[in-house]
Amino acid sequence: MEELQNVLDKPGITYDITKDANNVLQCVSFCSEQQKLLASKYGGVVLLDGTYRINKLRMPLYTLAVVDADGHGQPVAHALLAREDSEHIGLFLNKAKEWFANIAESIFIVDKDHAEIRAISQVFPDAAIQSPLSLPCLQGIHRRNEATEGFQ
Repeated sequence: MEELQNVLDKPGITYDITKDANNVLQCVSFCSEQQKLLASKYGGVVLLDGTYRINKLRMPLYTLAVVDADGHGQPVAHALLAREDSEHIGLFLNKAKEWFANIAESIFIVDKDHAEIRAISQVFPDAAIQSPLSLPCLQGIHRRNEATEGFQ
């Protein structure tokens, strides 16, 4: 945990540590100033996914990314969670909502993880949620990017 705290304390890093009533760690959310700029510029299409406890802390790592004008995913925030459920994912998404107000009505692309879908629906009720393999999802990304900077 000391290594993580050293990263979080670096200049330009915004973070939040959430603990429960028993002082047990639930969520560590963080992003950089550069990531905040990316989110404000390309917040129309948002990707969310997690890994399964492959780090030293043995906590799932979730990443929120935006799709840039070239169609590439750009990470804008990360979180280590105590559990992979909608409550804990919601802790991360609420922090992202605070940091990136422009993503409230975005198109969210997730795999078929029900906890992720439930958390997005609760935190961002006006957002569209799509599976990455669906044609409407791909069309939505294209329309959203054309409306901003577009695929050329």
